[in-house]
Amino acid sequence: MRRNLVIAAALLLSLSPALAQQQAPAPQAPAGGVSKPSPELKAARQAMRQACMQDARSLCAGSEPGGGKIMMCLRSHKDQVSDGCKAAFQHLRDVRRGA
Repeated sequence: MRRNLVIAAALLLSLSPALAQQQAPAPQAPAGGVSKPSPELKAARQAMRQACMQDARSLCAGSEPGGGKIMMCLRSHKDQVSDGCKAAFQHLRDVRRGA
């Protein structure tokens, strides 16, 4: 009987710090929140999609969309993409840099 009480007391004491801890609040977004893409960035992305669509179909046919795989494929074939796609890439890069 005494052994059971000692075990029960040990369990309660070992659990009490975990039970006493308050759950940490969820992380808050920084002041101002996460910034959304600017209209210029959205437009540059859309222009790049349109300019590089044919290149992606011909050069990256085996790549599945999602996770930036098409973008990585196009970058790996940067010397084979059309001039329009190259220009769209550069424009997107400039917009991201704020140029």
